[in-house]
Amino acid sequence: SAIKAINGLAMAAILGPLCFGDDAGSCRRCAQLAVDGHIACASLYPPLVALVARPLTWVSPTSAAVIMTLIGLAILMTGVWLESRGLAPVDRVLVAIAALGFAPVVYELLLGQVTFLITAAMYPVVRRADSFRTGIAQGVALAPKPLLIAVLCG
Repeated sequence: SAIKAINGLAMAAILGPLCFGDDAGSCRRCAQLAVDGHIACASLYPPLVALVARPLTWVSPTSAAVIMTLIGLAILMTGVWLESRGLAPVDRVLVAIAALGFAPVVYELLLGQVTFLITAAMYPVVRRADSFRTGIAQGVALAPKPLLIAVLCG
C-alpha cells in the first residue's frame, strides 16, 4: 500500500500542473455554449453532460475543476466505504489507499472527469444479482468508459 500511495502522490505532483481540470473545463465550456444557445460543442461528451455541467458555469474555471475533483473524490470514498463494510478498520484504510493510489483513478480525479458520476449512477443497478437488465446497464456504462469494468463488475 505504501507503493500505491507513493505512486498516486507522484502522479498527482507530476500530472497535476499539466492537466488539472482539463475535462471539467471542457464540460464547463460546453455547458456555457448550451446556455448561449449553441447546440453543438467540439467535445467528446454528449449534450447531456453539458446539461449536467450547467452549475459549473456559475463558478470560475478553477473552482469548477476543484468542484469536479471533490465530487469524484467523494464518490470514490463513498464507494470504498460501501464496498469495504464488514472489514477491519485497517483493511478499509488499505482499500482506500489502493483506490486513491491507482494510476487511472488519480488521472481521472485530476482531469475532473465525469467517470465517477457515471459510476455512481450505475452502481445501484449493477450491484444487484446478475440479470439481463444489469448486463445491459453494464454494457451502456462500459462502452464509453472501459476503465469502469474494475469498479462496476468487481
